[in-house]
Amino acid sequence: MPRPFHKYKGPFKVKDLADTLGLSYAGDGEKLVHDVNTLSVATPDDLSFLDNVKYASQLEETKAGVVVLNQKHESKVPSGCVAILSDMPYADYAKILNLFYPVESAGVIHPTAVVEATASIGQNVSIGANTYIGEGVVIGDHSIIEANVTITCAHIGHHTIIHSGAVIGGDGFGFAYDGQMVHKVPQIGMVKIGNFVEIGSCTTVDRGSLEDTVIEDYVKIDNLVQIAHNVKVGMGTQIVSQSGVAGSTKIGKGVIIGGQCGIVGHIELTDGVMIAARSGVTKTLTTKGTYAGFPAVEFRQWKKLQAVISRLVKSKEK
Repeated sequence: MPRPFHKYKGPFKVKDLADTLGLSYAGDGEKLVHDVNTLSVATPDDLSFLDNVKYASQLEETKAGVVVLNQKHESKVPSGCVAILSDMPYADYAKILNLFYPVESAGVIHPTAVVEATASIGQNVSIGANTYIGEGVVIGDHSIIEANVTITCAHIGHHTIIHSGAVIGGDGFGFAYDGQMVHKVPQIGMVKIGNFVEIGSCTTVDRGSLEDTVIEDYVKIDNLVQIAHNVKVGMGTQIVSQSGVAGSTKIGKGVIIGGQCGIVGHIELTDGVMIAARSGVTKTLTTKGTYAGFPAVEFRQWKKLQAVISRLVKSKEK
């Protein structure tokens, strides 16, 4: 059944889905797909997917009519189930889900939203209740700004989504101590957010002090994340909830930062770095790889350290 809170665009034939994504399939291409669901609850009218091998056991028992999966799992597809073959099943599942339930701007500005006269709002932009759009702010076409958002001192690209409670362009944390008083440092930069960016609920992106804070295209930031002044976040980076990035740090392209991570200021993370959850990054990382711990070190080294600590604890207990 189509979902009651989401705009539904189905059903689709298997062959049309496969052709749209440039994928091959094995089975009945004329089969009509009505919805998308998990392997465990899918019905014969549903499409599902297998990406994480932890769920491979569910494939043989699934009642799904269509499954997107890697070719190496094709032999386990139940009789009568159509297999859409993919090298990246999760990504292709996401594309299919966007066909069934596209996230689209309604192009409506709520009457309780405040949009200053000098702000520039693109075509088909949605702005939710009690949101404030400050002077000179630019918001690109087809963007969605949800309820209770505050945006000041910012330029935002097209097809960007900012969820409820986010604050974009607020003061960076800049203060100078002269031995007697703590003086405020005026934050006179701005925030530049690219296209197809998504920023979660109650996340803050502070404006730059002198240089701008920059969030490049396709960056995805979870709820409850703090991005400090002058930070640069490279294209396609993902930052998970409750993480914080201190001022003037530069994050490369395609970086993944796990939940509850802390990144100190004035360092750089090279392209493709992955930071495990609850890690603290205290220095520049110049080599692509996975890092963990506090202070964060290469993942293999972190595992060795954990093993040594475990052995020491056990030896003390004897």
